[in-house]
Amino acid sequence: MMDKKEAKTLLKNTVDSLQKMPYSQFANWISEKHVQAEQITSPAGNSYNIESEAVWDDRSKTTIRVIVSIDDGSMSSFSPMTDDFAIKKDGSIA
Repeated sequence: MMDKKEAKTLLKNTVDSLQKMPYSQFANWISEKHVQAEQITSPAGNSYNIESEAVWDDRSKTTIRVIVSIDDGSMSSFSPMTDDFAIKKDGSIA
């Protein structure tokens, strides 16, 4: 069973890191249909899968929504913990 407190911390750390990336990188993710997937090991030794994906958040294609999910490969993978943020063309986080 997934340690929700630990997973939430890892998810927040990932989101914080992604928010430092430029808008242009996420625009490239969209055009390349890129999904960033990685497996990490927590300080406690637990293994987690983290996936990050970028999608257009508006019809004018000026705001990008970045969605991040985490699971431990158990039943939680059917309903992963998620977080997201929006980044505007000027780089501001919405």
